[in-house]
Amino acid sequence: RAALGVGLPGAGGPALSCCGASEEHMPPVGRAIPHESSGSFGLPLRRATLRFEDQAREQRFLGKHKDALAERTTVTALLAVVLSSASLVFSFVVQAPVQADSHPRYAVVQRMSKSFHTSVVVLSLLAVVVCRLRDYVGPAALEGLVVVLASAAMVCAILCEPSRSCRLVGYDFHEVLPPPAYESDSDLLIYVIGVIMAVHLALPIRWFAMTPLALVGVLAYALFVFGLGSEEPLPRRCFNGMSLFCLVVASSLGKRCNEVDERRAFASVARERAMRYEAEYRCAQAGPRPASARPPDAPSDADKSQMESAATTMWTDALFDELYGGSDVASRLRDIADLGRAEHWLLPAHDVKIIRAGHLGSGGFGVVNRGVFAGMFVAVKTPRMKLNDPRVKIPELGNELRILRQLRHPHIVTCHGAVVMPEQAQLSLVLEFVPGVVLKDFLLGDGADPGTGGPGPLPRYQIVLGISQALLYLHTRRPHIVHGDLKGSNVMVERAGEGVRPKLLDFGLSRVLSRNTRPLGGTPAWRAPEVWRGTGWVKCSADVYSFGLLAAFALTGVLPFRGMSRRKIHRAVTSGWPVPVPWPKGCVFERSCKAMVSACVRIEEGSRPDIRAVHGAVLRLSREVAELCGGGSDFLKSVRALVELVDPEAGGAALAAVAPEPEPAAESPRPGARLGALPGAGPLAGV
Repeated sequence: RAALGVGLPGAGGPALSCCGASEEHMPPVGRAIPHESSGSFGLPLRRATLRFEDQAREQRFLGKHKDALAERTTVTALLAVVLSSASLVFSFVVQAPVQADSHPRYAVVQRMSKSFHTSVVVLSLLAVVVCRLRDYVGPAALEGLVVVLASAAMVCAILCEPSRSCRLVGYDFHEVLPPPAYESDSDLLIYVIGVIMAVHLALPIRWFAMTPLALVGVLAYALFVFGLGSEEPLPRRCFNGMSLFCLVVASSLGKRCNEVDERRAFASVARERAMRYEAEYRCAQAGPRPASARPPDAPSDADKSQMESAATTMWTDALFDELYGGSDVASRLRDIADLGRAEHWLLPAHDVKIIRAGHLGSGGFGVVNRGVFAGMFVAVKTPRMKLNDPRVKIPELGNELRILRQLRHPHIVTCHGAVVMPEQAQLSLVLEFVPGVVLKDFLLGDGADPGTGGPGPLPRYQIVLGISQALLYLHTRRPHIVHGDLKGSNVMVERAGEGVRPKLLDFGLSRVLSRNTRPLGGTPAWRAPEVWRGTGWVKCSADVYSFGLLAAFALTGVLPFRGMSRRKIHRAVTSGWPVPVPWPKGCVFERSCKAMVSACVRIEEGSRPDIRAVHGAVLRLSREVAELCGGGSDFLKSVRALVELVDPEAGGAALAAVAPEPEPAAESPRPGARLGALPGAGPLAGV
């Protein structure tokens, strides 16, 4: 809601948060904002500059044009480089060389002219470099740099003319330059008008940000023509000056009118999104119709998931989505901190201590260190750099917090909360510390032979069952949750009594399914064919595919696509042929599990079973595992009791013929020793 700038009214009462709190008890990020009906042009704009009154909205408007500004500036600057280089070469060819009888100052003027030519080339190349480094520059700063470089290049282009260089240093160009020496204001007008028009028409810069460029152009003409002098008659100079002024004013007014239309369209899109969210919210509050009253096109379970998504995650999703938009990081983190304070997962920095020698793992997101919180060991996940550094994957870390704060399951790592420090641009996740090893190390430890060595049947079965239970929990949430990055290194295995307990980690690529879900990514060897192709919507079936590979890995110890390059994996998965899943000779699970795994990794996502059917099949394996283990353990007895209580056929009678559950259209998502603290925290006393 804060991102859209509109309120979501409840049913006949004040605006409601997803927690059910009334507006007066909501954090600032969740409060309703009045409808936009005031201000200039019917929008909340400042009359002079056309800036939005809301600074956050202005930043989003700027961010929307940032990439286009960088790309168009690059093209324009490269064109300027070509023209300036050609002019420089032309000056070397056409200008008369310095002779023995040349005026002693002619060499100085020639060097000045060529230096200004070179300056135009350098400034244009500098603009290209600035655009290439746009991730390190804010949108407003990028606008300012482009305008400054364009103004400087325009002045240098004016001074490239030898006669004007002579006037700049006080020389009489009739004496210094070899005949025929002449001077005209036409080239000056062309340079000024050309640069101003090119910037106004080609570059998406706010009109008031281009005002300095227009002023520099008009003042430069006045300085060189009226200040330093010109061969043109005074009436002609005045007429040219007035014409230039009128053209500059007309171009500025035209740019202003176009910008009003752009801002109106930008605000209209935001209002339409808000109205759609509000309509979905009201549908969710109205409740489902009786079965007899449902029309043929009544919403499916997946559609209801989307409606419930609107009611439960609408404004918080918009808040976390802002991390994708390049808006002000400190402002976004303050909003997230307000949300965490309201939902009671915001942790004070001084309550969390990091063990400096307790490094647990690292990745593209940053590092995971062992820490202490509330008298227990935890895993603290922190980016290597501050979040305002463009190299940091802010959305992935924010997305993991967005997902984990809602999940509670014995086979999913628990999120205790987060430490948010807006001024320091820091966001750290405080996660459950799992005293175990990653699945890959558990299965492929030293001396373990794939398929024949390593763990016995019971721990392998416990891993497959635990992950299937975790996925069943995720896929049956409302709205559905897709993990998006199931693989061996994202499963931790810890000892639990006579067996093991798997824990699902790393929800940075997970997605809450609604109408705008961003595409999935994932690791190449575990990625579903539709994710490789980048087509279609995010669906739970992508997790089912990855689970099939993960189950085969847990049961056989053989990594999927082992030793294959990314290109070969892509060819194998997208060729249309069945995905190869190796089953080593003598694998005790091949007879009972091969059909299940093959069904999970089908190429067509619509033909894969849903997670209920898969979980039912895994439950039924308990009898065979009991036979392999030579007796019934307490764990297997509890599973058999679960089989009797839960109908394993609920998801479909046979995996070969299971129809997948309808899924929603996409919305668009390691863990010894001195102790230290998170930035801003004090030392841990007594350790």
